Amino acid sequence: MEQRRGVKRRRCARDVSEYALLGPVGEGAYGVVWKANDPLTGDMVALKMIKTGAESGAPDAELGFPITSVREIRILKLLRHDNIINLKDVVTDMEGKMKGGKAGDVYMVFEYMDADLEGIMKTPDVQLNRNYIKSFMHQLLCGLDFMHRHKVIHRDLKGANLLINANGCLKIGDFGLARSMHEHMKQLTSKVITLWYRPPELLMRATLYGTDVDMWSVGCIFGEMLQRVAILPGKDEQEQMELIFGLCGTPTPESWPGVAKLPDWESCWKPKVVQRPRERTLQHRFRHLDRNVVDLLDRLLQLDPAKRITATQALDHNYFFDHPAVVAPGGLPPLSFTSCHEFEAKQRQAKERADRHRQDEERRAQQAEQKRLAAAQSRGPYRAPGGGRGGGRGGRGGNWGRGGRQPAVSKESTGW
Repeated sequence: MEQRRGVKRRRCARDVSEYALLGPVGEGAYGVVWKANDPLTGDMVALKMIKTGAESGAPDAELGFPITSVREIRILKLLRHDNIINLKDVVTDMEGKMKGGKAGDVYMVFEYMDADLEGIMKTPDVQLNRNYIKSFMHQLLCGLDFMHRHKVIHRDLKGANLLINANGCLKIGDFGLARSMHEHMKQLTSKVITLWYRPPELLMRATLYGTDVDMWSVGCIFGEMLQRVAILPGKDEQEQMELIFGLCGTPTPESWPGVAKLPDWESCWKPKVVQRPRERTLQHRFRHLDRNVVDLLDRLLQLDPAKRITATQALDHNYFFDHPAVVAPGGLPPLSFTSCHEFEAKQRQAKERADRHRQDEERRAQQAEQKRLAAAQSRGPYRAPGGGRGGGRGGRGGNWGRGGRQPAVSKESTGW
């Protein structure tokens, strides 16, 4: 039947089984992220499962779709930008054919990216020079500026959530913790942002905050790219704050006017700060770098959120107008990797650790055996007082002497 003029035909929802799975590229609380091929377009895509119902862990999702996923989809449909991951579709597994899934599971379909920044930094063979660092920082800030202008806070910026392709194009991904801001917004949770990238106000339980929390995370990512290791790798919240104070100094109500209003300041941190005040050491720690590099890092890692540079201001910083100039994606030599995600880097590192452990065990076993043989040879056969050779009185057996027991072998044995 001919479609009526002016009436748009509704596209039938696709089933996830239409995609050809190629392998896992990520894993989290929600499940596995799969690399797949879309036979309709020939494009590579990433399939991320959404946990629904009680299994999602969301208190408001016992009977249906979790509100966090509703937010994520709504935000991703709003944010269309070259440096923000593109949500292509939302599909369902109608018959439960996906590995590890069940009938009714829902998947978000994203454009596929070859790597993430975390995976790149954990791959020694990939060289990340200052041209790449400047390009990645510029792209990150462009995407973040667009996001913040649209009143969205990401709340989980880190290397694993910055997706990169072989041409050097960076896109911000994983909006599972993102929130839209509005003037009637009530209290927010402080339990967001991965610990190493979490700003001090959230560690002090702030519940009213804005886009400045993302800018602290950008500073941590910038420092990590410069040093190739995390700059604030705390084991827990206590140590994380101590590391922050060691780098950025301890706050006072004068240097950070809002600190006294934070829930954990008076009871937890004020006594420690008074007892052991610390000076800011950031400039000294990064003194080997160019002045504009250090200045941008310094402006990002300000304890007081009100003093932290914004994404718009950061894009206008002298760092991006200094030599070398910012190069657009595709203008730099292609990065030398085929696939390089945090998930794969962790698998590779686990295999390397297992191989090293096995080699250490083999080496220790060989050393123990060599010591045993050397000890046996040094003792030689037992000679009886009567000149006879052997274990009995004047006997001729080939027995070892009473002190010749075999020494015990050492049994020491040495993560979209």
